[in-house]
Amino acid sequence: MNSSRHQQRGLTLIVSLIVLVLMTLLAVTSFNMEKNDLNVVGNMQQRSQARDAARVVLEETYSSTTFLNSPASAIIGTCSGASATNADCFDTNGDGTDDVKVAISPAPSCVMAQTILNSSLNLSDPNDLGCAVGVNNQTGIVGGSVSGSSLCANTVWELNAVATDLVSGAQSTVSAGAAARTSTDNVAAACP
Repeated sequence: MNSSRHQQRGLTLIVSLIVLVLMTLLAVTSFNMEKNDLNVVGNMQQRSQARDAARVVLEETYSSTTFLNSPASAIIGTCSGASATNADCFDTNGDGTDDVKVAISPAPSCVMAQTILNSSLNLSDPNDLGCAVGVNNQTGIVGGSVSGSSLCANTVWELNAVATDLVSGAQSTVSAGAAARTSTDNVAAACP
């Protein structure tokens, strides 16, 4: 009877060690999965911040009419204290160091331009009045043909912002279209 009890004690020790090894493997696997999940969430957050920065630069670009006159220098941003043409930098985590650089690349391009006819203008609108050919800007009286082309055109532009994470080098591109009214002089220069 003693030998049977002695064998059971040895078996209990082996079973206990196997269970302990399995629990250790389960804990290590769980830890690794948690670590990977945190990395994925961190990467998604950095990507989201980079895209947000790209959207900010796009909005800054098309809210100004600078890109209509000189697409190659649509914005002048600052990156680590230095000015950057068609680029801007952002400190997304508030540590005082630039984390994301966003470049308008390539320069904004005119996709389409259509000259506005004088007959399509609303002469009570000061913006339209400035476009009309043969209109006295002070009296609003038409002094010529209103059926011809005006001095303005409706244009459609394509803008691309490339956000680069300065730590990892990962890039994200955001594209936008913008419609703008500009003078036909600008159209001749920017929309060949």
